[in-house]
Amino acid sequence: VEELIKEVYVANIQKKEAELESLQAQINPHFLYNTLSSISRLAKFGEIEKLHEMVMGLAKFYRLSLNKGYTIIAVPLELEQVGAYIDIQSIKFKNRLSVWYDVQAEVHGYETVKLILQPFVENSLEHALFGKSITIKVTARLVEGNIVFKIIDDGIGMKPEMVNKILSRDGVQLGYGIRNVDERIKLQYGQAYGVNIFSRLGMGTTVTITIPAIKKRSHENRR
Repeated sequence: VEELIKEVYVANIQKKEAELESLQAQINPHFLYNTLSSISRLAKFGEIEKLHEMVMGLAKFYRLSLNKGYTIIAVPLELEQVGAYIDIQSIKFKNRLSVWYDVQAEVHGYETVKLILQPFVENSLEHALFGKSITIKVTARLVEGNIVFKIIDDGIGMKPEMVNKILSRDGVQLGYGIRNVDERIKLQYGQAYGVNIFSRLGMGTTVTITIPAIKKRSHENRR
């Protein structure tokens, strides 16, 4: 009995730690600073329309990210949140960023842990070669009782040892947001679910995120 109590206690502590890390990821100061810097440049050069688009996109991104403290949301809201992030980056990257969505309509009736897609799109953009174009594909499918998301890019890719570091706690700050997604999914749904990364140096990266297909509750979000 004592051992069981200890396991439950440790699991609760781990979940709280992951939630705190998730809160920091939602605020995402690095992204905020960079976006504010871009807004400042747009204002300086008088690009008012783009400035307006970026400010509105930033407001939408944080409204969906913070989402009144809910941790479980409807799949369409998760897709909308990553879309808001992509809209902001499209202004920064101009015509160098192409994004494709391939989302099965059936997944809209399910729920997910929030903020599980954006960190991987951010990672794709951070590893894009400077000055080069990049294509990202976001997919969502209902597969054998699971929802499977994929983020596929044609960026520079990674060596296997880099992938291992990203998913390992030994990687310290490397892959912080990505590792947090995997941890939150496992704490919520169990070890059978989470993140898998396949990457080839010079050829791109495919991230597969698997969660159980749980029908959306009568209320769209829950804590």
